[in-house]
Amino acid sequence: MNTIVAVLTGKSVTRIIDKLASAFKGLPHLPKGMVNFLVSVAPWLAGLGGVLGTISGLKLLGNWLGWGAKWWLQLAGLSPTYFLLIGLLQLLGGIVLLLAFNPLKERQLTGWTLLFVNMAIGLTQSLVALVYTYMAGGSLLGTLLGLVIGLYFLFEVKGAYATSEK
Repeated sequence: MNTIVAVLTGKSVTRIIDKLASAFKGLPHLPKGMVNFLVSVAPWLAGLGGVLGTISGLKLLGNWLGWGAKWWLQLAGLSPTYFLLIGLLQLLGGIVLLLAFNPLKERQLTGWTLLFVNMAIGLTQSLVALVYTYMAGGSLLGTLLGLVIGLYFLFEVKGAYATSEK
Protein backbone atom coordinates (compact mmCIF):
# COMPACT_ATOMS: atom_id res chain seq x y z
CA MET A 1 0.00 0.00 0.00
CA ASN A 2 2.83 2.40 0.81
CA THR A 3 4.33 1.73 -2.63
CA ILE A 4 1.08 2.75 -4.32
CA VAL A 5 0.91 5.94 -2.27
CA ALA A 6 4.58 6.66 -3.01
CA VAL A 7 3.95 6.34 -6.75
CA LEU A 8 0.82 8.51 -6.61
CA THR A 9 2.61 11.23 -4.62
CA GLY A 10 6.02 11.01 -6.31
CA LYS A 11 8.24 13.63 -7.90
CA SER A 12 6.32 13.83 -11.17
CA VAL A 13 3.16 14.78 -9.29
CA THR A 14 4.94 17.26 -7.02
CA ARG A 15 6.49 18.95 -10.06
CA ILE A 16 3.02 19.51 -11.51
CA ILE A 17 1.78 20.79 -8.15
CA ASP A 18 4.68 23.23 -7.88
CA LYS A 19 3.97 24.61 -11.36
CA LEU A 20 0.27 25.07 -10.63
CA ALA A 21 0.79 26.57 -7.16
CA SER A 22 2.27 29.76 -8.58
CA ALA A 23 -0.92 30.42 -10.55
CA PHE A 24 -2.97 30.50 -7.33
CA LYS A 25 -0.59 32.42 -5.05
CA GLY A 26 -1.82 35.92 -5.87
CA LEU A 27 -5.53 35.19 -5.49
CA PRO A 28 -7.54 36.30 -2.45
CA HIS A 29 -7.29 33.87 0.45
CA LEU A 30 -10.05 32.15 2.36
CA PRO A 31 -10.58 33.11 6.01
CA LYS A 32 -8.64 30.93 8.49
CA GLY A 33 -11.88 29.66 10.02
CA MET A 34 -13.09 28.35 6.66
CA VAL A 35 -9.71 26.72 5.96
CA ASN A 36 -9.80 25.02 9.37
CA PHE A 37 -13.34 23.82 8.73
CA LEU A 38 -12.45 22.42 5.30
CA VAL A 39 -9.39 20.67 6.72
CA SER A 40 -11.44 19.18 9.56
CA VAL A 41 -14.12 17.71 7.25
CA ALA A 42 -11.75 16.68 4.43
CA PRO A 43 -10.94 13.18 5.76
CA TRP A 44 -14.61 12.36 6.28
CA LEU A 45 -15.63 13.66 2.86
CA ALA A 46 -12.73 11.74 1.29
CA GLY A 47 -13.78 8.58 3.12
CA LEU A 48 -17.41 8.93 2.04
CA GLY A 49 -16.38 9.80 -1.51
CA GLY A 50 -13.99 6.86 -1.54
CA VAL A 51 -16.67 4.38 -0.50
CA LEU A 52 -19.27 5.78 -2.91
CA GLY A 53 -16.77 6.09 -5.78
CA THR A 54 -15.57 2.53 -5.30
CA ILE A 55 -19.13 1.16 -5.19
CA SER A 56 -20.12 3.24 -8.22
CA GLY A 57 -17.07 2.15 -10.20
CA LEU A 58 -17.69 -1.53 -9.39
CA LYS A 59 -21.36 -1.15 -10.32
CA LEU A 60 -20.50 0.44 -13.67
CA LEU A 61 -17.95 -2.26 -14.39
CA GLY A 62 -20.50 -4.91 -13.38
CA ASN A 63 -23.06 -3.40 -15.73
CA TRP A 64 -20.45 -3.28 -18.47
CA LEU A 65 -19.70 -6.97 -17.96
CA GLY A 66 -23.35 -7.95 -17.44
CA TRP A 67 -25.54 -9.53 -20.09
CA GLY A 68 -28.15 -6.76 -20.06
CA ALA A 69 -25.62 -3.98 -20.50
CA LYS A 70 -25.21 -4.36 -24.25
CA TRP A 71 -28.94 -3.88 -24.88
CA TRP A 72 -29.16 -0.93 -22.47
CA LEU A 73 -26.09 0.74 -23.93
CA GLN A 74 -27.41 0.42 -27.48
CA LEU A 75 -30.74 1.86 -26.36
CA ALA A 76 -28.96 4.81 -24.71
CA GLY A 77 -26.78 5.32 -27.79
CA LEU A 78 -23.56 5.11 -25.76
CA SER A 79 -20.43 3.11 -26.41
CA PRO A 80 -19.66 0.27 -24.00
CA THR A 81 -16.10 1.65 -23.92
CA TYR A 82 -17.46 4.78 -22.23
CA PHE A 83 -18.80 2.77 -19.29
CA LEU A 84 -15.61 0.73 -19.05
CA LEU A 85 -13.44 3.86 -18.87
CA ILE A 86 -15.74 5.73 -16.48
CA GLY A 87 -16.07 2.66 -14.26
CA LEU A 88 -12.30 2.20 -14.08
CA LEU A 89 -11.73 5.90 -13.36
CA GLN A 90 -14.40 5.96 -10.65
CA LEU A 91 -12.92 2.86 -9.05
CA LEU A 92 -9.43 4.36 -9.17
CA GLY A 93 -10.68 7.69 -7.77
CA GLY A 94 -12.51 5.89 -4.96
CA ILE A 95 -9.40 3.95 -4.01
CA VAL A 96 -7.27 7.11 -4.03
CA LEU A 97 -9.76 8.84 -1.72
CA LEU A 98 -9.75 5.86 0.65
CA LEU A 99 -5.95 5.97 0.69
CA ALA A 100 -6.15 9.68 1.53
CA PHE A 101 -8.37 9.21 4.60
CA ASN A 102 -5.71 8.54 7.28
CA PRO A 103 -3.11 11.01 5.98
CA LEU A 104 -5.80 13.72 5.81
CA LYS A 105 -6.93 12.86 9.32
CA GLU A 106 -3.33 13.27 10.50
CA ARG A 107 -2.97 16.43 8.37
CA GLN A 108 -0.11 14.98 6.35
CA LEU A 109 0.88 16.47 3.01
CA THR A 110 0.51 13.00 1.49
CA GLY A 111 -3.25 13.21 2.07
CA TRP A 112 -3.45 16.59 0.35
CA THR A 113 -1.41 15.26 -2.59
CA LEU A 114 -3.79 12.31 -2.92
CA LEU A 115 -6.67 14.81 -3.11
CA PHE A 116 -4.79 16.51 -5.95
CA VAL A 117 -4.34 13.15 -7.70
CA ASN A 118 -8.05 12.46 -7.26
CA MET A 119 -8.82 15.82 -8.85
CA ALA A 120 -6.67 14.83 -11.85
CA ILE A 121 -8.59 11.55 -12.09
CA GLY A 122 -11.85 13.52 -11.96
CA LEU A 123 -10.62 15.78 -14.76
CA THR A 124 -9.77 12.72 -16.84
CA GLN A 125 -13.21 11.31 -16.15
CA SER A 126 -14.82 14.58 -17.24
CA LEU A 127 -12.79 14.67 -20.45
CA VAL A 128 -13.76 11.06 -21.25
CA ALA A 129 -17.39 12.01 -20.66
CA LEU A 130 -16.99 15.02 -22.96
CA VAL A 131 -15.56 12.86 -25.72
CA TYR A 132 -18.25 10.19 -25.49
CA THR A 133 -21.26 12.35 -24.66
CA TYR A 134 -20.45 15.57 -26.49
CA MET A 135 -23.72 15.49 -28.36
CA ALA A 136 -25.55 15.18 -25.02
CA GLY A 137 -24.49 18.69 -24.07
CA GLY A 138 -21.11 18.24 -22.42
CA SER A 139 -19.29 21.47 -21.73
CA LEU A 140 -15.55 21.94 -21.88
CA LEU A 141 -15.97 25.41 -20.37
CA GLY A 142 -17.89 23.98 -17.41
CA THR A 143 -15.25 21.30 -16.91
CA LEU A 144 -12.44 23.86 -16.91
CA LEU A 145 -14.32 26.23 -14.61
CA GLY A 146 -14.95 23.40 -12.15
CA LEU A 147 -11.28 22.46 -12.29
CA VAL A 148 -10.10 26.01 -11.56
CA ILE A 149 -12.52 26.39 -8.63
CA GLY A 150 -11.53 22.99 -7.24
CA LEU A 151 -7.83 23.79 -7.53
CA TYR A 152 -8.35 27.16 -5.85
CA PHE A 153 -9.90 25.52 -2.78
CA LEU A 154 -7.32 22.74 -2.80
CA PHE A 155 -4.39 25.17 -2.87
CA GLU A 156 -6.04 27.35 -0.21
CA VAL A 157 -5.97 24.48 2.32
CA LYS A 158 -2.54 23.14 1.36
CA GLY A 159 -0.77 25.19 4.04
CA ALA A 160 -2.60 23.26 6.74
CA TYR A 161 -0.84 20.10 5.57
CA ALA A 162 2.53 21.34 4.33
CA THR A 163 4.32 21.53 7.68
CA SER A 164 2.84 18.50 9.37
CA GLU A 165 4.29 15.62 7.33
CA LYS A 166 5.40 12.73 9.55
